[in-house]
Amino acid sequence: MKKNIISYILILFFLSTTIHCKTKKSNEEKEKILQKTIVSSEEKIKGYFNNDDLEDYIIRDKTQPEKNTLTIFINNGKNYVKKGIIEVFNDDFETVENPLQNLFISNPQKGQILVGASCCGSFKTTESTYYKFFKEIDSWILYKTTIATIDSDFLPLIDVTYNDFTYSVDGKNRKNEDLRIQELKLFKEQNETKFNALFDKYKKSNDTKMIAKESGSLNFDDLAEMVLNVPINKINITKYNDLAYYLLRTKDGKASSVFLLKIIIKKEPSRIVAYLNIADGYWDMEQFERAKESYKKYDSLIRESGKDISIIPARVKERIK
Repeated sequence: MKKNIISYILILFFLSTTIHCKTKKSNEEKEKILQKTIVSSEEKIKGYFNNDDLEDYIIRDKTQPEKNTLTIFINNGKNYVKKGIIEVFNDDFETVENPLQNLFISNPQKGQILVGASCCGSFKTTESTYYKFFKEIDSWILYKTTIATIDSDFLPLIDVTYNDFTYSVDGKNRKNEDLRIQELKLFKEQNETKFNALFDKYKKSNDTKMIAKESGSLNFDDLAEMVLNVPINKINITKYNDLAYYLLRTKDGKASSVFLLKIIIKKEPSRIVAYLNIADGYWDMEQFERAKESYKKYDSLIRESGKDISIIPARVKERIK
């Protein structure tokens, strides 16, 4: 009888220990899952977010479904100091589906924070907001927005807008009009310098017959911003067209050339030579049907203009067959 009681007690002890261990293990697993969830709900982005050479970071908190909270920590040389918060909502984006699910944060240049969203498929749209650090107010101002949509030729259509400079990360309500005027003047000067430098560089390479060795793969956003600050007009359109032509002749500048030529044609639809250049660009990109359309448009405009049709290159006749 005593043996049976002892055996029964041992069995109960074994079962209770096993259940306790399993419960403890289960709780530990739940805790690990919870910790993983907490970790995965946060993201750390490193960069140089103010105007010094010390690496800073941003913590992106994704725990709330209706918004993301970006907390900026600045390296002061001794430790990291919380400097500001950017709250990002779905309604902050006009053109992208489910922006919080498709959000990205980066540091495009020293002193800048880019908050963008991109969606979906082959012809996706990317909407980006740019914050720039200003020493004058010791904070970041939302100064620029870009919307880029992939066109049917797989090149982006980019709209660049400079904001009114009224929103700053520190939450203080300022007009910042003096800063805005200062920055817009600076942007214009920088892009005029860039435009002239690019033109001179590629013209020289073309004149010295070294153009085929040059890289002409330029950043589309930079080109769009350049055109915004140095608008195409009757005075500079030939220079823009020549730049596009030079880019076309580089080893890898076909896409940059076509991107620029599309803007030129939109501004001046009757510019005959632009159709020949863009046709050559599409042909080299193996978008043959688009190339044929542009060759035909070029041929038609030449004939309508009353110009000598002998100036039409032989390749045009061959490629529109």
